[in-house]
Amino acid sequence: MKEPTTTRSKTKDKVALLLTAFAVVIGTLLMIGLVKSCLEEEKVSTGSGNRFVVSSRRQEKRTPEHNLAIIHEGWKVPEDHTTVFRFRYLLQQLDAQCIQSKEEIADMTVNAQQVIREKRGIKMNLLSMMEEMNKTMRVHRPEGGGDYAELLAAEMVVWMSAME
Repeated sequence: MKEPTTTRSKTKDKVALLLTAFAVVIGTLLMIGLVKSCLEEEKVSTGSGNRFVVSSRRQEKRTPEHNLAIIHEGWKVPEDHTTVFRFRYLLQQLDAQCIQSKEEIADMTVNAQQVIREKRGIKMNLLSMMEEMNKTMRVHRPEGGGDYAELLAAEMVVWMSAME
């Protein structure tokens, strides 16, 4: 015949069950954190407010042209990749012709690409956009001192209407 279960043994069983559940939850959270940190090491994100971000646990200091190349290629390209060199050239050209800095030019171009993708569903090539902006700036502001934001907005209208 079974002994009647006492209140004390019921409480012990509940505590043991809660501790087991707690251990499982903590283990799961630790595992999720580990997986997330591994994934974030190489994660590329192109939208955080008004600035593009290349996130990494080891927050490396990258040049604007390197960030643009990573976003353009979709993977962490090395600093000596040909795309980095091309973006460097374009940023130097545009920096000499515009009132904005290289960082601002890079940010505005990535944001324009995002707006075109989100508003119209059009995937624009980042390198092609900057090539086109370099040509536009040389034609419309050959003397320099041009406002990149102003010409980029005008080009966005042209690009979006041409893609419809």
